[in-house]
Amino acid sequence: MGGLISVIVPNRDGAEVIGACLRSALAQTWPDFELIVVDDGSTDGSADLIARDFPSATLVRLPAPTGFSGACNAGLAGAKGEWIATLNSDAEADPEWLARAMAAAGDDPTVTMIACRVLAGDGRTVDSLGLMLTAGGLSKLIGHGMPDSLSDHDAPPYEVFGPAGSAALYRRSAIEAAGFFAPELFAYYEDTEMAWRLRAAGGRCLLAPGAVVRHRHSHTAGRVGLDKRYYLQRNRLRTVARNWPAGLILRNLHRLLAVDLASIGVAVMEGRPLSAARARVDFLRALPSDLRARRTPAADVGAWLGRETGGRP
Repeated sequence: MGGLISVIVPNRDGAEVIGACLRSALAQTWPDFELIVVDDGSTDGSADLIARDFPSATLVRLPAPTGFSGACNAGLAGAKGEWIATLNSDAEADPEWLARAMAAAGDDPTVTMIACRVLAGDGRTVDSLGLMLTAGGLSKLIGHGMPDSLSDHDAPPYEVFGPAGSAALYRRSAIEAAGFFAPELFAYYEDTEMAWRLRAAGGRCLLAPGAVVRHRHSHTAGRVGLDKRYYLQRNRLRTVARNWPAGLILRNLHRLLAVDLASIGVAVMEGRPLSAARARVDFLRALPSDLRARRTPAADVGAWLGRETGGRP
């Protein structure tokens, strides 16, 4: 299977990490790809560093931060690839990353998403093997924090709900039909929300065990002072409102409420009660537009709650 891949790397104040990320992206063995770097309103000089040291990359400069979602959308606007790959600026990809991801995709048109084997920076611990859903509305990184026990890079791919946006591939025709990341989410849950939409359109996601990326988890958020608690809590609620079937919400309402109360408690213990309050106020403000954005979900989405994989060997 061939075709041009557009690799989109969002960057915000990533001067200390962006060089290693882009060198790894440019070292790919896949013969046909373009590299697009979107600078998301950086103030640390990293945009100038990219322009100087990586002239082969297409650099898009945004005047103010738009978040992971907005930056990826800005990169997509000029992308030419049949597949769109996203790669965090604080991640480094193995040279075979794209080739092994494309091998997993094969020629099956229903495969519209590829999840990668994302490891922590030490290369021994799992950061993500894709996304799983819980009946309480949470989206979790499969295997996060566990030792990486998968030694066979040629292990067959298997189905997961969706890919983590830190390193993922999406079929261009699918996102043109269903939409790319929702810019109004800004950061967090944007990959889960889009996986819901792509599945509603009949798409599937496969994990490519050999497509390895190493990621410094939350490095960017910590560096720029992003209010992670606010975005996680607001966007969890917005993702449910935009995508969950009404029957699924009703059957799991007690679990959804329990998780929400627990998340408020966590925010209070962290000394961030205002973040929790603002998340819920803004969720309610956005609810009318989120309800208008609802689509008919795929028939099997409820079966993915609490399930890591579909048919893992």
